[in-house]
Amino acid sequence: MRAKNPVSNQWVLPTEGLVEACLFLGVEQHREAYELGVRNLLMALDSHGSQGEFEEGYGYASFTLAAMLHAAQAMAVAGDRRALDHPFLRNFPTWLVHHLQPGDMTINCFDAGPAYHAAEHTRPLLSLLAACLDNPVAEWALAKQAGGSTSDVPGLLARAQLRRGSAKPPPLFATYERAARVNWRSSWRNDASGVWVRGGHKLDQHDHQDRGHVNFIWRGRPILIEAGTPDYGNRLMRVEYSSGVGHNILQLGTDFPSDAGNPGKPFPLPGWQKVGAIAPISVQRLDARGGDVTVSCESGYDGLARWQRRVQWRADRLSVTDDVALAEGKTNVILFRWHLGTAQRVTIRGDGSRGEVAWPDAKMTLRASAPISISQVQLPDNTLIGHIGAEDAGNNHTCVVVQSCERQASLELKTEIRSHR
Repeated sequence: MRAKNPVSNQWVLPTEGLVEACLFLGVEQHREAYELGVRNLLMALDSHGSQGEFEEGYGYASFTLAAMLHAAQAMAVAGDRRALDHPFLRNFPTWLVHHLQPGDMTINCFDAGPAYHAAEHTRPLLSLLAACLDNPVAEWALAKQAGGSTSDVPGLLARAQLRRGSAKPPPLFATYERAARVNWRSSWRNDASGVWVRGGHKLDQHDHQDRGHVNFIWRGRPILIEAGTPDYGNRLMRVEYSSGVGHNILQLGTDFPSDAGNPGKPFPLPGWQKVGAIAPISVQRLDARGGDVTVSCESGYDGLARWQRRVQWRADRLSVTDDVALAEGKTNVILFRWHLGTAQRVTIRGDGSRGEVAWPDAKMTLRASAPISISQVQLPDNTLIGHIGAEDAGNNHTCVVVQSCERQASLELKTEIRSHR
């Protein structure tokens, strides 16, 4: 509160308490305190995206929005709809539902944890949204994607809303400027295909080194994933989860980050993407057939003149073209990771500037402007399964590492992934 940072979930909780205490004790007897609480609540709502984007991602939204909604609903019952009618709250249900990916997965950027069991993880908040906002998208998602409402008081109220028959699905794709993301799916069936691409907004705070990350699900099967987020106490949190190691992005050089046990320190090594870097997304095409977008990520790295990532896709294939150029006079090993939605070992073939990676679900072909080496490594996973304890390292997935054989001033790499079945 002293820092005046209304984006934070920690701003909302005392604000909710103040508003509801004044409503319980009597607004007229505590008008000054009530108006302070309402102003603080409106500041929090204003700090997020007008399209319903929550700054800290889906995971933190799951509990912060509950506090916002309880306060806003209590105000509305007392005749004050300033919060409940705010554009952020009215549009939030669509933004939330757009996190639902095929295969019962969610878009798990920021600190959203795992991606599995999407219906289970979103059902409580969808129930509250339907009960408080009378929102047709939340009602549709409850009935068609989450398996019905919860059995608590908000869930019982939501069931009454569902009986009215006003539910409707949101569009299958969207571009979110404040959330710096494009998301798409081929249909609302669970065995559909899905893609999401992450950029970076200038106001991002609580996020990962994930600018340029690409996620791909084919017919409900995860093909490209990110590592996810375990318990904050996990000793690998900064090294192999929230860092660039945990995402499908560029790294310059091969040194790993230090200070792994201290999540408050920035990554000290050159060649690593800066948290909070701006990475705008340009959309050439986004429709029912697929998409064509470009992410400009160069501002996140020291010594990098250009990293343009173009992502093109249809339901059964995805293509990524990376154009990398270092600042004048600089060379380095140029490295990319591709986190796969499997723990199986993959088959790697290649020579010179070309290569092929195959596993039961898909085949990846790689073509580069200079000789590359291709290898595989097992990395910890909190996207496909999830950890039980803070130090549990029993869940892994396969990661393909592609890097230039020599230090380069530039590199163009084209990666194509097609379904194998």
